Amino acid sequence: MAQTGERVPYTPGSIPDCTLTTACFCVYDRNKHAFDTERITENIEALMKSPVYLVINCDAITYPIIKQLRSPYDHLTVYNVLKLSDLWAYKYEDQVNKNRAVFWGTRDPRAGTDSHLIVCNRFDFVLDTIEKNPFNTSKFGFIDGFLNKNMKKIAEDNTPNLLPYVLL
Repeated sequence: MAQTGERVPYTPGSIPDCTLTTACFCVYDRNKHAFDTERITENIEALMKSPVYLVINCDAITYPIIKQLRSPYDHLTVYNVLKLSDLWAYKYEDQVNKNRAVFWGTRDPRAGTDSHLIVCNRFDFVLDTIEKNPFNTSKFGFIDGFLNKNMKKIAEDNTPNLLPYVLL
């Protein structure tokens, strides 16, 4: 067993003792500044090709895209197909819109109300994963599905093995 701070070499094929949770909904029909299915595919592909335990909360639009990209790792994946209106935070849609009419710090049109409500639901997604613990792991976390090509949000020059190495 490695000591705290000691690097443990990643062995391809070994899966870290961590279940990650992510969310991917296509809200383009409600917000033309949000990602369409082509941009979703481009930005989520790197995560889908990572050999890690993953619980994916998605909608009926993104599910087929995700399922195809993730197919080599189906045995490491749980898919929860939901409607945006199924999210606990969705009931606050009108209130978020009212609040944003008064103050919306970023005014980033890509981050509309739907995106805000999905982000608010992250804690619930992780708690659900912890409660169900589908892979019997001892660690859990949320990861943004949109890591860009080659996981540029994490580091430069990445490979699909970077994420499992980091989680060790």
